Amino acid sequence: MSNILIWIDSSIKLEQKIIKLNNVLSHKYKNIVFVSKDRKTKSFFLKKGLSIFSMEEIIKKLTKINSIEYDDIFPNDIDENILKGVLSFSSYRDNILPFPLDKNYRDPYSQIAILKKFWVSILKEKNISDTLILNGISINSFSLALSSYFLGKKIYFWENGLLPRSIFISRSGVNAFSNVHNFLDKEINELIFSNLDDILFSSFNKYKNYKKNILVTLQVDCDSNIKCFSPFFGIKEFLVFLAKTSKGKIYLENNLRIRTHPKFKLKKKFLNSLFKENIQISSFKLNQDFNWADFVFTINSTTGLEAILKNKCLICFGNSYYSKFLRYKNFKYFGKIIKVFIFDPSNNIDCEIRKKLINSLNFNSLKLENSDKNWLDILKKLEMEETKPYFTNNFFNQFLYSEKFINIAKENKNLLIIEKIISKIISKVNQLFETFS
Repeated sequence: MSNILIWIDSSIKLEQKIIKLNNVLSHKYKNIVFVSKDRKTKSFFLKKGLSIFSMEEIIKKLTKINSIEYDDIFPNDIDENILKGVLSFSSYRDNILPFPLDKNYRDPYSQIAILKKFWVSILKEKNISDTLILNGISINSFSLALSSYFLGKKIYFWENGLLPRSIFISRSGVNAFSNVHNFLDKEINELIFSNLDDILFSSFNKYKNYKKNILVTLQVDCDSNIKCFSPFFGIKEFLVFLAKTSKGKIYLENNLRIRTHPKFKLKKKFLNSLFKENIQISSFKLNQDFNWADFVFTINSTTGLEAILKNKCLICFGNSYYSKFLRYKNFKYFGKIIKVFIFDPSNNIDCEIRKKLINSLNFNSLKLENSDKNWLDILKKLEMEETKPYFTNNFFNQFLYSEKFINIAKENKNLLIIEKIISKIISKVNQLFETFS
């Protein structure tokens, strides 16, 4: 029997799911090693009988770094420019390194290099064969994924259930570029739209019959799913896009409600300036907002998936696990063509798409009410898949490079030149240090 390492971050609220996961995997693995972000989570699950250590306590032992291997951060078979894009766009704000390393190594490249060294040593020490990684985009989980791939480990990704009371698990990731072999043929449409009004009027069969209540659900501004998987770099840019790409008619004739994320508040003055004060900020529960809404707008939040499951009309503007199933319209914005994804519950094609999406979710979901055998059967099917992580995927590489990296490079030529020079200087200094140490 082999050994598995499971990254759970600070997921105390997922106690029931993690306890069951441990019990199920005990039938499959000799040793199950859980890793949490902090000591509090470690102490909690240690009392529940899990074999667990915290990254916080282990990484504090890293008080001295003799050298950093910048040239070896990324595996040789992956375009390092793409992964540099991931680091640039993922908005890693918190330096998780201990004092005094946090003062000396503030950039994500250095942190990834240090964390990679940390993870590689743990994976070798514990004789780990498989890794199960929560999310896959945070700096901790992304560095673990890179290290696992570098060492040839079998990688799984997991996320708190996309379906209720479940864990979603995948070999390639929980995002738009996972399981790309399941991509569906989308509507072929040569029309290029230039305002949202026309998309609303032409894409929904019963548009005239709706009350025209529009719910806009927002994510946190630093969400990596926005940075890496959408045309936008933040929430304010998205809201400006919504305001500028309408003739103004849909926001004057419709009831517009903005649902902000609890961890990212926006000033109403800013919203009023965009939408002519014809706006309300939601203070309701999500189900109440869904009951009120005829249309849901989002970038790529999981609320978009919930809208589909609740048979609500949906327009989303970013890549996500669910969007790859949907029809899309081509939209021209400041010279760029972006995809606007559509779900209309009154459209027969979309009803079939919804069924296929739910089937896909069921295939990859470990549900609490299901038996241990059911969980093991799903894990066995996933184990047989010849699937690589999303960051090796050409679709992801093309999107990130052409839609994000190239555009930001055009706007920030001097910044990128400076970045390259600094990177080379760091590399040379590091080599000299190794030579004379």
